[in-house]
Amino acid sequence: MLTIIYCRKSRGTQEELQNQIDICINYCRSKEYEVSEIFSEIKSSQDFSRECYCKMLEYIKEHDAVRVVCTDLSRLNRNVVAQIKLNDLLIKHSSIIETVNNGIIKTDSPENKMMNNIIANFDEYYYNVTRQKMHKGLIEARKKGIRVGAKLFGYDIVNKRLVIDPQKADVVKRVYKLIAEGYSTK
Repeated sequence: MLTIIYCRKSRGTQEELQNQIDICINYCRSKEYEVSEIFSEIKSSQDFSRECYCKMLEYIKEHDAVRVVCTDLSRLNRNVVAQIKLNDLLIKHSSIIETVNNGIIKTDSPENKMMNNIIANFDEYYYNVTRQKMHKGLIEARKKGIRVGAKLFGYDIVNKRLVIDPQKADVVKRVYKLIAEGYSTK
């Protein structure tokens, strides 16, 4: 059976992603699996056109009997429909998912398919709860005048708050005046 690794982080650093890759590589070594390909990316699980995820799907379509190793099922998808589609593809090509944390994810019986779908539902639920908490946190930060994200042109960030940069203030005022007069970048 061919063995491939898929690793994904929604956000973070390349170093964090590499840690996940190393975990999977060490797992494969301990099982004496020879890894044919590694697919890794920093992308949201809700981005269904993820480059490496799509390449992994193509790899499975081109080869039968592929073992997909990942740290956890949620690294592949946090969407029930996407997980069901992946399961169908795996079944069609006599392939499996094996996670470092939970071993082989079986889809060979109605009970195992149901369990896999339950796990996928929890992963999707967790994604939605996290998204909701982050949105609430952004709203609360804005109410307090705390800037979250990239620095805006014409402003400095002091104690997590936007402060006008006096050297760029005239440019910012001119831009706002032009917008008020109906000018646009289009």
